[in-house]
Amino acid sequence: MANNADYYMMNTGKLGWINCDRFYENNKPKGTVIARVDEVKPGLTVKLIFKDILSVMNMYGGKEGNYTSDKIPVGEKVKIMVVDKRKDGMYYAVKDGITGDGTIDGFEFKPMTVEAIKKELASL
Repeated sequence: MANNADYYMMNTGKLGWINCDRFYENNKPKGTVIARVDEVKPGLTVKLIFKDILSVMNMYGGKEGNYTSDKIPVGEKVKIMVVDKRKDGMYYAVKDGITGDGTIDGFEFKPMTVEAIKKELASL
């Protein structure tokens, strides 16, 4: 499922991938969005979702459970979505945030079926 999170997200009909130059001409100050998850590990998918433009981009794992996206305009309303594929099933967490307000953390993972995760994605 973690590998299929992209597939389900794009098939909601609501979200699209963000173009890499989307923010190039945006005059707002830029920063790095950091989502602190328990750890960086295989099977974990972390996405940055922009509410106002209904677009999504990957966040990349670094040290100590920090996932980041760089050169993001400050003050954007976002959701961070995390899907964790574990031995005992799928887990899902989502958190709202504003870019530039510091690290987004406190993710509360809940076990979810693939169908329930699809419904959550469709509601974003």
